[in-house]
Amino acid sequence: MTGLRAADRRVVVSIPQFKCKAHVRQAVDSLLQQTHRNLTVVVANDGDTDPPWEELASIHDVRLVRFELKRNRGPYFATSVVLHAADAPYLLIQDADDWSDPRRVSLLLAAVERDRSDFAVSAQSLYAQSGASLHLSDVRWVESSTAPVPPGRFIVNPCLTSEYRYRAPHHGLFRCHALRDVGAYYAGFRLSYDRLLTNLMLMTGRVSHVTVSLYCRLIRADSITHSPLTGWNSEMGRHEFEIGQTFYGPCFERYREYLGGRLSHTALLSFIRKTTEQHVTEAERSELHSEVQRLRALLVERQSIRGG
Repeated sequence: MTGLRAADRRVVVSIPQFKCKAHVRQAVDSLLQQTHRNLTVVVANDGDTDPPWEELASIHDVRLVRFELKRNRGPYFATSVVLHAADAPYLLIQDADDWSDPRRVSLLLAAVERDRSDFAVSAQSLYAQSGASLHLSDVRWVESSTAPVPPGRFIVNPCLTSEYRYRAPHHGLFRCHALRDVGAYYAGFRLSYDRLLTNLMLMTGRVSHVTVSLYCRLIRADSITHSPLTGWNSEMGRHEFEIGQTFYGPCFERYREYLGGRLSHTALLSFIRKTTEQHVTEAERSELHSEVQRLRALLVERQSIRGG
């Protein structure tokens, strides 16, 4: 797409950090080395009493913003703070223990612009630790399909059914306004909002898929995804899955009404937004607002240093 002003391609990156100080430097370096240079990388320390600032101390790139959240609320809260505080049109999701191919932002952004879509995702390479080295254990999300896909397949699949399934990864590039339209990036979840969020985004917008593996995931036994306390099969994980399933059902029914011409797109967005926002307490809203104001002030200050 030609004729775009530089400001139209600004990307803010959210890196929530909790107990990942051994890995976060690699994540940050991989983003500051992107071929797309118009980035602001926000490392949000999510209430970790052992923050990673020493690991990042030698980085003097003004595009890196270090931010301390007042307490641990989970990665979705942290990302929602970044989403609301920044004025960039695009948000990139990056976990603190993963890393990105240097072309990741450029290729995802090109896909969103080409397809006029609301978010873009890529294939992912999964790495496992083997002694002092890493080995590639799997590559996921290489394929996409508009037809129904059997359960357990990592195929980007915008074909929605009544079944609450994981149809696309959330490690992608999003249009910020599209995220805000569905209630932003929190909805009161700590562990597994990504499944619900990507389904809601597929109901309300379009996804672009890049078949190249641009995102590298480190498989750790103590990560949120795999820990016995917070993983998919943990008590907390099952509880949040059930909440997401409860939200998905009514939203899917409204989506069917929208497809049938019985509900407007605006009304669909309004219903979804009210559904996700009902799970956020007033105390959480107040804290979110306070953290957004603090980060926004920091971003404005940093932008003045960068020269407008």
